[in-house]
This record gives sequence, structure tokens and C-alpha cells, in this order.
Amino acid sequence: MKRTLILALVGLVILACGEGSPSPRRTTALSTVAASSAAVLPSDPAHLPEVPRSHLTGSEFLLQDTARTVTRRIWPEADLYDISPDGRLVVQTDWTTGDLAVRDMETGEVRHLTRNRGRFDPGEAEDARFSPDGKWVAYTWYDEAQPAFYKLGVVDIEGTNPRLVYRDQSTSWIQAEDWSPDGRYVLAQRSVTGKDPGELLLISAADGSARLLKRGGMGGGVGGGVRFSPDGRYVAYHAWRENPEDNDIFAIDVATGEEHPLVAGPANDEMLGWASDGGYILFRSDRSGTPGAWLLPVTEGRAGGEPWLVKPDMWRTNGLRFSQDGRYYFRVSTQRRDVYVIGFDSETKTVIGTPTTVSPHSRTNSLFGIWSPGGRYIAYVAEDASASAVQRVVVRSMDTGDEREFELGKPGQVGILGWTADGRSVVGRVFSPGDGVMTLYQIDVQTGRKDVLSDPRQSIPEIYPRTVLEHGPLVYLVDEENADGQAAFHILRYDAETGDSTVLFRTPYGAWGQILSPALSPDGQTLAFGYSPVVGSDPHSLILLPVSGDEPRELPIEGARRIAWMPDGKALLLLLRQRPVDVELVWEAWYLDLSGGEPQPIGLTVQGTRVALDIRPDGRSISYTSSRGGSELWVMENFLPRQAGRKDPSLRPQ
Repeated sequence: MKRTLILALVGLVILACGEGSPSPRRTTALSTVAASSAAVLPSDPAHLPEVPRSHLTGSEFLLQDTARTVTRRIWPEADLYDISPDGRLVVQTDWTTGDLAVRDMETGEVRHLTRNRGRFDPGEAEDARFSPDGKWVAYTWYDEAQPAFYKLGVVDIEGTNPRLVYRDQSTSWIQAEDWSPDGRYVLAQRSVTGKDPGELLLISAADGSARLLKRGGMGGGVGGGVRFSPDGRYVAYHAWRENPEDNDIFAIDVATGEEHPLVAGPANDEMLGWASDGGYILFRSDRSGTPGAWLLPVTEGRAGGEPWLVKPDMWRTNGLRFSQDGRYYFRVSTQRRDVYVIGFDSETKTVIGTPTTVSPHSRTNSLFGIWSPGGRYIAYVAEDASASAVQRVVVRSMDTGDEREFELGKPGQVGILGWTADGRSVVGRVFSPGDGVMTLYQIDVQTGRKDVLSDPRQSIPEIYPRTVLEHGPLVYLVDEENADGQAAFHILRYDAETGDSTVLFRTPYGAWGQILSPALSPDGQTLAFGYSPVVGSDPHSLILLPVSGDEPRELPIEGARRIAWMPDGKALLLLLRQRPVDVELVWEAWYLDLSGGEPQPIGLTVQGTRVALDIRPDGRSISYTSSRGGSELWVMENFLPRQAGRKDPSLRPQ
């Protein structure tokens, strides 16, 4: 499962901003594709033009530095967390079972490392990393019976000994980042319930004992790219200071805990890897104007010279690791999410016309389109095409096409919860993975003013107000834990005038009762949501819950994940998962008349994990989020200086 983000419910228009579990992926047989983005040049530097350094300036200098580098696509449908140091195996999750698995890159054979009793029973494995010798894998484990916290496991690549080595009920998320070079410790980043920010831990692979390496600090928390130096003396990582487009790279002395900048300056610098001889780090940076891969000589954990560009145009990439022979593996995202608008015929209950995208094609992704009360504007989240993929709230006029952009004060995962009833403001949220904190903002779309929304119940900071109605009670989704760390979810009604709270709906502890896609009716009187008390399953029914406290109504509608109310409050639009579910996430939109009758398809298919659905207040248009594409595995070769020159940073490519 993705990390559990406890969100409250939006009044008037509500669209939740994430799925409860990753999407199953198509299990395609592995194929190797040699599709180079550059001409393959001779590796011998003697074949390169010898131009004196003093004569190289500007673009000539950059081209000279990158002339030898070769990149190849080696897997067009790359569903993986990591690749083994010898480049032979990849580790991934089998989304049909939730098990951790390794895939042989040559034969395509897939072997499970964990063995669930049933589909996601008792849990699922995620975010795995190979040990330096490629014989072990560290992974995150999500237990369906204890969804409030995550564990860290290790297993050998034969799958003979899976075991959980780290359990702590204060851990709301944990992820293996790297192993120590001797294979004794797992370097893991975790989020801590009720604490700000998260922590970087060294965890013994043998007995699970942990040492705190970093909490918060110079970079404002650990961002990513956390890697051990080959000698085990240092750990490097990237993190932002204040500007989300200005990451810097820091190094920590493992023995002393001393920390210092390794790469700093007015650019977005992200750690990719540490070359196997320890003499260089590879990092991604937009210092030349576009994101590229840069090589920096390093001595004793500090910069030993100036970096140089080895591969330009590293757009939409995620670094994996260096191989034992000096190659570098990385993923390239080919996925694109867009907000679409399509017409809707209220008589025939079907979509009409051709869908059109809301956002300009220059944006990398757009998602969660929500109509304003009058239907003149649509608010959505836009992700730009920079190296940092910063997310912003955008409000677009459907009459003129004019747009206004709003940043939400700090970097993180941005979502839109709804509009205020007067149509003047948008309520947005930003979740910061670095510190695990959720912040809500109310944005005045005319003036640009952003106000942080306070919590009317400060004693329970996990509760977030999500109403946008002018009058009436607030409705919340709350999680609570028992002494065993098992979670239960409650829906509360809160009266702002009296301060009284009433429990409207309660799930059992430990059963991971799923309350998904809650949506409040236009009059604020009824909450609709998908629900299932069964471990690891899709919602079994649709619940209509009166805010007044009357008995809920349960409808036998399975698999509802996205719900939108028709403007008259008499019907719903639903996204239901298409069968079979073991191939990929494909959703069909259905119309449900609440006065009776079976749901009927409206002729709309949506793909992806972060889908959304909303209907214009006049009932004549639908907005939805759909995605296409995936991820590719690439390798970069022939970019490190020759072995003889690796200890001398002056011997860069000539």
C-alpha cells in the first residue's frame, strides 16, 4: 500500500488524491531492446578529437565532455525497484499476489521471494534494494492487519529466508535506500508518527538493532538518492533547503555524524550514485539549463574538483545504481497523466463528443480536475517538466483558457480538495514526504492569498477539516490505533458552534476497513463512499451515510473507487474497476440512479492509479484524470574516466 495519509472529507465537491494500493502491472515477458539515444562512438579516447582545454568554451566544452557516453534502452516495460549489481536480476512486486519477486533479465523467469497465502494476504512487499553482493534484498512490508505502521524485511535471492528485521509502531513509513558495503547494515529512511521530520537509520540486517544517523538537519530532512560511499565511511543524499527547485547534495561522516555540503549552488542537484572506486559521484543537475548527468571527483567525502557534464537531457529520470563494472542504470518515465473534459448527455446517460485535455501539453502531468461552483473554472494539479517535477495548483478559465498558478508554500505532493461555496477560493493540500506533515491551504484565486487552515480539534492533529460549505457541520475521517498498533477508521461530524463531535461510522480494529473516495452530496446531507471490511479486497459495497446520524444505506455496488454526485443529488457517477483485475488498472464510468435500478455504463474508460472524476454543475460535462505510458530501464556506459586517471580529477575527458 502507499503510505497511509489520513485525510478528512471535503464538502460540496470531494475527490480523494491517491489510491490505496499500487496498480497491478501487465506481466509481459522480458525483452531486451537496444535503442540508443546517441550514436555509439569508439571507447578509446585516441579516436576523439584532441582539443586543448583552453580552447573549449560553452557548448563546445559540454559536447566534448559527453562525446564518449552511450545510453541504451534495455527494457521497455520496466516495473522494478532495483537492479542487481551484476545487472542480471531486477526486483519488483507481483501485483497479482503482493509478493516480492525477482526477474531474470536474460530468461524472463520470475521467482517469488515471499509467499502470501492469498492475494495480499497477509500483506505486500514494496520498495526493495539489492545488497552489494546481489545475494540479499531489503524491502518494505505492509501488513493488512496492521496498516498503521510499516516494517523492514530482508530475504535472500532464493527466497528461502524472508524475515522482518525492523518493527516499530511509531513508524508510519520505512524504505530501504542502500546497504553498507559489507552487507551488515541496511540504510533506511523512515517517517515517524507525530514527529517532524523523518529519520535516516542504520539497521542491522542480522538482529534489527538501529542507529539514528540523521534527523532533519542541514537539508531540512533527507530528500532522496541516499547512497553509501564504496568504503562505507560516508553517506551522500540530496535534500531541499527552502526552494523545492534548489536541491543540494550533502555528505555525512558515518563514524562522527559530521555533515557538510558536497554539491551546492543555485541549481537543482540530485544524487544518483557513487562510482565503485569511490573517486566520483554521479548527480543530476539543471545547472546548464536542462537536466543532465554530471560527474564530480570526490576525495575523503568532499569535492575534489569541478563537476562536468557526461549526459545531457536526463528528463523524467530516476536513478538506480552503478553496476560492478562502472555502468549506470536508471529509469525513464514515459507516463503522462492528463485531465480531460468530455460532454455528457443527461437524457441518454452517456458521454458525447471527443475528450479534450485541460492543461497545455508542455506540462509533464496534470491531475484532479475539479469544477468551480459556477462551472466557469476548473482547478487541477500541474506537474512541470523540470528535473524536480514541482507540483502546483492551477486554476483555468474554461471560457478564455487563461490560467493562474499557485505554489503551496513548501515542496511535496499536492492535491486539491475542493472549492469554497462562493467560488472564490480553492482548498488544497501538500504532503511533504521528507517530514510526513500534511498542510491544508485555502487559496484566494483572485488575490493569490494563501491561508493555512487550522484544525478545530488541536488535540487530534491527524484530523483535517475538509468542508467547503458555508453552513452546516464539518465531516472528518479519523484513524485511531489500539494498544496492538491496529488501526480503525471513524467518520465524525463536528459542530463548530458547540464543539461537539458525533461518530457517524466506525470500522473494526485490525480489519483495515476501507473507506474510499468519500463524496459529500451538494446539499451537504449525505456522504457516499466505497467500503469493505475484508482484508486486501476491493470495496464490497457502496455506503450512503446521512450526516444527520440516521442509519446508513448500503448498496451492493462492488469496486467503487471514484464517486461524484450529479448536481441534483439524485444520482452518482462511479468509477468501477474493469475485470480482470490482475492485468492492469482500467476503470469504467457508470451512472447510478439512487431512486432504484442497476448502474449503467456511460461509455467512458479511464486508466491509471491516480484517477479522478467530477461533473460540471450544469451536468453537461465530465472531467476525469487518466494516464498512459509507463517506465523504461536504461543503462549509461563509457562515461567514467579511464581507470588510470580516476584518482586525478584533472584527467577528465579531453
